Amino acid sequence: MNSTSSAGFYFQSNYGFLIFPVLTLITIFLYKRRLPQSLLSNVLIFLFAFQAILFTAGINLKDGFGFDEIIIFTSFLNILLLWFARRNIIKDEALVRSIDRIR
Repeated sequence: MNSTSSAGFYFQSNYGFLIFPVLTLITIFLYKRRLPQSLLSNVLIFLFAFQAILFTAGINLKDGFGFDEIIIFTSFLNILLLWFARRNIIKDEALVRSIDRIR
């Protein structure tokens, strides 16, 4: 899979794509500590948005549908899913705090 943009070349040559799955796995395994999990999901939203902007800047629509377009689509999908996850993490934390107040 060769990328046509300089952003794709930078990510592939410097193993930039390894950051995202590692941080996502760390976020998943922080399920007992909701505040750091929420913070890390915010960081991931920012990183995926940065990646989408970086690849959108180097896109050429005349070449057709390629690797860069797939990365942009998955970045926006990941941003949406992380936003939903973060929203539910915050709701869960509010529920736990309200139950602690009742005790």
